[in-house]
Formats: sequence, C-alpha cells, structure tokens
Amino acid sequence: MKLKNKKNSGSFKKGHKVNLGKKLSEEHKRKISESNKGKTISDEIRKKISLANKGKKRSEEQKNKLKGRKFSEETLRKMSLARKGKKLSEKTKKKLSIINIGKRHSKETLIKLRETHLGQIPWCLGKNLSQEHRKKISIANTGKKHPHSEETKKKISEAQKGEKGNNWEKRGKNSNSYRNGLTPLYLQIRHCFKSQQFSYDCYIRDNYACQKCKERGGILCVHHIKSFSDIIEENNIKSLEEAEMCNELWDVRNGIVFCKEDHKVFHEIFGFRNNNKEQIEEFLKN
Repeated sequence: MKLKNKKNSGSFKKGHKVNLGKKLSEEHKRKISESNKGKTISDEIRKKISLANKGKKRSEEQKNKLKGRKFSEETLRKMSLARKGKKLSEKTKKKLSIINIGKRHSKETLIKLRETHLGQIPWCLGKNLSQEHRKKISIANTGKKHPHSEETKKKISEAQKGEKGNNWEKRGKNSNSYRNGLTPLYLQIRHCFKSQQFSYDCYIRDNYACQKCKERGGILCVHHIKSFSDIIEENNIKSLEEAEMCNELWDVRNGIVFCKEDHKVFHEIFGFRNNNKEQIEEFLKN
C-alpha cells in the first residue's frame, strides 16, 4: 500500500477552489452566523476584501436574489448606529454624484416610494428651530449660489408647463400656488389706496428708519406685526370693499418699518404665518 506524501497532504494549493458550487445547509449557515457574532474585522482585512472585490460585478442571479430583500428593524437600527458620525469623503461624494447622473426613478418606483412614506410622521413635525440655529443656517447659506444648474432650472421650468408644453395648464386652479381664488384679492388689497396710506403713515411715524438696525433711508418696507393673511382670514374678507372697511387691517399700531435685509431675516426666523407682537419684541432685543 502506497503511503500519501505527508509533505503535501492537507496543505492548501493556490488556485484550488474548495467550496465552489457547494450550498451550505441552513443549520450550517446558522452555526457560522453564531460563531461570527461579536467579531469585528480589522481595517487591514477590510482593505484587502475591498481590493479583492474591486472591478467585480454581480451576476444577474445574484442581483435577483438581492431584489426585494428587507432588513429587520433591529438590523436597520444597528446599521444606523454603525454609520452615525461617519462622513463621506469628497472623493466618495464625487463618485456617487457621477454614478447617479442621468438616473431617474421609474413611475412604478415613484409610486412605491410614495406608498412607503404614506402615514409616516415627519421627524421635524412640531419641532421649532432656535433663533441661534436659524441664524447659523442663514449665515451658512449667505452668498451661496442656487444649487440647481441652469440646465436643471430649464428642465424644472419645462416640467411645470404641463405635458403638452402649454404653460397655461398650470395657471388658475391648476397652479401649485392656488389658494381658493384668494391670490388676486390679496394683490388688490396690497395695491389699494388704503394700503399705500397705511405704509406712508408708518414711515412718517418711524422717521423712515429701520427699527432693527436703526439705519435711515435705503430700501424700506412696512411689516405687519399681526400677519396680513391672518387678519384677512379671521375677518372673513372676501372683497376689496370689505378689506377697506376693516379697521384692524389699517391700524398703524400693527405696522413697523424694517429695511429689506432685516425684514427678510425676520421671516427666515419666524416664518410668514401666525406672526405676533412677542416675535417682534424678541427680534428687536437680539
């Protein structure tokens, strides 16, 4: 009987594919999973795995297996915690940007995305940003150009014109900004004689000076301490005649003069709805 060469027996030969094509049983997979629990891969090994997989593409069979795969809530939470605090490098961001250029979701995907988000409570619901936080956002965005390129702006414009390319399709009741026919009335009230008189009286009282920065002259505007739109809605004003008869709308005590810049900052901090006297006092203090 010939004895096996002890030198070569049990040794690993380069290029020999041990488990190629073999399928592990569920029990075997479970055992491997349990044995690997709590183990962490070193950065060196991660780098080696990354280099080994570079340029490899998944087969159609592998892609089909991954399609529709859903992670458990626990797994998603772990993934979220693992990524927390990690920032993508500029190189990675650029790669992702290049990969996604020209890609669009299909109508089917968009419907699915919409259905998955239906009923979900937004994370920011009911949360109010502090004045300091709002100021930081304002400073961070000052001087920045619009994020969309000229080409993107053009595409958005074309998309808003309707499928047939007729921009009249998005007007009137079909407009995204339509508010039950109130927009023309707002403009009528804003440009009527009473409104001009109200602004003039406020300018005279405040000596044509911004009440925030105290600078006189320049581009000034009169801000309604109680929101203009709130007064219209609360008094159920449906016509220009009703607006002219509403004393609250033209009460000079409800107006304050701001320069263009400070007026913009005020609305960035407090928004355009439900404005009140307390907000003005807080704004003038800081």
